Amino acid sequence: MTTLRRLARYWLPASRGILFAFLPLLAAANSAVAAGPAALSNLPANAYANSRGGGWSCDFGFKSSLTACDEVKTPAGAHLNVYGDGWECDRDYRKSGDQCAPVKVPPNGFLSGSNSGSGWNCDRGFRMDSTGCVDVGLPAHAFLNDRGDEWECDRGYRRGAKSCDLIEVPPHGFLTRGSSKQGWDCERGYLLKGDICAAVVAPANGYVNRSSQGWDCDRGFRKQDASCVAIMVPPNAHLGASGNAWDCNRPFSRQGETCVLRALSSN
Repeated sequence: MTTLRRLARYWLPASRGILFAFLPLLAAANSAVAAGPAALSNLPANAYANSRGGGWSCDFGFKSSLTACDEVKTPAGAHLNVYGDGWECDRDYRKSGDQCAPVKVPPNGFLSGSNSGSGWNCDRGFRMDSTGCVDVGLPAHAFLNDRGDEWECDRGYRRGAKSCDLIEVPPHGFLTRGSSKQGWDCERGYLLKGDICAAVVAPANGYVNRSSQGWDCDRGFRKQDASCVAIMVPPNAHLGASGNAWDCNRPFSRQGETCVLRALSSN
């Protein structure tokens, strides 16, 4: 008895998958039996009775022609579709009328393995055009991009029509990664003027600002034309948070360039 239980434990789960695989066939057979001998006699060759709704369907690899099931004939380089009632071309073949023609790969190309598009791609260093695969034409100081169908210039060179031209960086300049049109920017403390980097000259009591494109005045000074002049803080006042203006102390208020005491309300 113990041995039988062990066999049942391992055999029943495995047999369950086999049983499910045959369920559609069993259902079709039961339908045909339920419909009776008359229904079975009306079945065309290579067909089976539908399990629901009556009628019949063609076997896989056959297609219905109203009263019969005709075999689906696949041409060379083709296979049956997922429904089994038609055909599709294999990979590396394309439909041409009622045939499947092999994909013609041009020189310097290879099969893409895709059912869409042309079915081929160009080798690295070549790009696709209407005639096939043409050489990218890599100029000096250039390299192929990630796709391999175009080129980019080395650092320090700018792309021309068919060449990579040297970027001439002026003194106090440095190469950029394309953030500027000319391919370079000026160092901190220098300002772009035409094709040179001119020094930013801060006046006395001034300094080069964070943008490095100009200057600001020290705390306690303000800009006046091209110089920094001292801020005259009147009595009962103090420099503001910006450092280039003043505010009145409480309870004083500003009146022109002085701080006056506000009149107290009688209420």
